[in-house]
Amino acid sequence: MCVLPHECVQIVNVWPFRIPVLGLYAKFSGYLNIRMMSHESFMAQATKLLSEGVSIIFFPEGTRSASRTMGNFHGAAFRLALESGATVVPICITGNENIPPQGSLLLRPGTIRVRRLPSIAWDEYKDLNAFAFKNRVWHTIDEELSVMEGENSKFQIPNYK
Repeated sequence: MCVLPHECVQIVNVWPFRIPVLGLYAKFSGYLNIRMMSHESFMAQATKLLSEGVSIIFFPEGTRSASRTMGNFHGAAFRLALESGATVVPICITGNENIPPQGSLLLRPGTIRVRRLPSIAWDEYKDLNAFAFKNRVWHTIDEELSVMEGENSKFQIPNYK
C-alpha cells in the first residue's frame, strides 16, 4: 500500500505497533489502531482525515487469509464510508496467503497480484446499511478474485506451503 500515489493512512490492529521499528513508523505515520480507540474517537479521526484529502486503507477481513478463501468482513470501514460519504475503492490482492507463511518471519519469493476495482461513489451505496454494503463489496471482490485466480492458473506461480 505504501506505493500508492496518494497520502494515506492505514487502519490496523494492535500487532503492527508491537513490531520493532515498524511500530514506530506506524505511530509516526498516523496509522489508526482500531482496537485501541473508542468508536467515537475512531470515527472522528478518520472523518477528519478524509475531509483533509487523506485516503484511508482498510483490510476489512482484519487479517491476511491463510488460504485463498476470503473471510468475513468487519463493518467499521463501511460504517465510516456511510457516515462520511466517502468514495470506496475496492482492491483485490491475491497470492499473499503464504508470503510469508503466517507465524513465520522468513521471507520467500512469490508473486502477489493487486487489482483496483471501479470506485463506488456514495450515491451508489447511500441507501444501503453497513451490513448490506459490506456484503455487496465482499461479493464484488470475491467475483474478481475468482477471475484473478483463473488468470493465475495460466502462470507457473509456486505455491509454498
